[in-house]
Amino acid sequence: MLKATVDTMKSPIVCVQYSNSGEVIAAGTQHGNVELLYLGAKTEVVPLKIHTSGINSLAFSSGDKYLLTSSSDKSASMWKVLGTDRGNLLLQLRQEHTNIESLALQKKEQVKSFVKEVRKASFYYQDLLIALASENILRFYSYEIVDPKLKDDVKRLQSKVRYKEVQRYTLRDAQSITTFAIHNRIKSHYALIVGSNKSLHLYNINMCEEVFSLNESQGRTIHTAKFFEGSDFVGSQGSEYNIFGTASLDSTIKVWDVRQSGAVRSYSDHANRMVHVGFDFSPCMRYVVSGSEDRNFVVYDMRVDGKYLEKSAAGDHSDTVTDVSFSPKKPALVTGALDCKLRAFQGRALPAHSVFRGGFPGLVEEWNKELKVESMKVADSKDRVMQAEREPAY
Repeated sequence: MLKATVDTMKSPIVCVQYSNSGEVIAAGTQHGNVELLYLGAKTEVVPLKIHTSGINSLAFSSGDKYLLTSSSDKSASMWKVLGTDRGNLLLQLRQEHTNIESLALQKKEQVKSFVKEVRKASFYYQDLLIALASENILRFYSYEIVDPKLKDDVKRLQSKVRYKEVQRYTLRDAQSITTFAIHNRIKSHYALIVGSNKSLHLYNINMCEEVFSLNESQGRTIHTAKFFEGSDFVGSQGSEYNIFGTASLDSTIKVWDVRQSGAVRSYSDHANRMVHVGFDFSPCMRYVVSGSEDRNFVVYDMRVDGKYLEKSAAGDHSDTVTDVSFSPKKPALVTGALDCKLRAFQGRALPAHSVFRGGFPGLVEEWNKELKVESMKVADSKDRVMQAEREPAY
């Protein structure tokens, strides 16, 4: 299998994420480093260094202006992604209570940190809020960022970076929240919360109430959960945003529908028993790709329960593939592994990209038949509802 490799990371990679535009890739490591890879005529790498322990999650804002990272060092950080000052730290969340102070003061004063690691952080409601999980509490923060255009040093230091807790949900029957999932590209009032006791909870943020809960949803602890988010380049039906997936240490990925009480799909041809192995939905909502502890990644067919289409070739990675991410605008994906390497794959039928020049031997033919990108228009509305001129396709 042909592939492209980016070998700039100095420690094992634990999470990767494509930006919504498909032009930036973020990768986080076990040692707390994050790198942004800007894809173009020449790949540019921008390191982000503030965390002192492993990265737990990566999340781009809906317009790709910002990146949100969470870490085992009991903090979350917001970074600038676009512009001449890209890579700058804009905001660091490390307090349990309301915080109103500048970054300069944060460095000088001792502030109370979260008691435990920040399991995940994400933007919510089209970047209006930040959601953050630590211990058994899911917190929602409003925030305001320092204006980076201020040239006067005094005024810039006087300008405040504000973040304020506006709501919280406590999962009382579990010791901790292992992960959660919320929509950001569309306006949704629901949050999926996963407890350390293997329970699933759907929470109505607007009404501050639980909609339903499900105990013993999987055989072992669930470490990854995500809603189908779609893409600006692909038309999606409104009902598809009700789909979410969960992955656990029982080597199983389950796909759920919030309108049904049980899982609608289950996939278990990958190995996941010891470390957190991520997965991702394709923008066309026809495939699920998962990493694996046997140094492969596996592509599953969403249209058939339990069926996988392709496994990566032996030797693509020399250690566990910990995370995968689909490109939002082309049949391509990127993988990260504990061998400190990022590797990217793409269908041969598409124009050659400066970084992505690989392909799936078996998948390319099927992608060429069913996943051709059709002409489409994206409705410019407040709800960002996507409309396609033809049948949605990837």
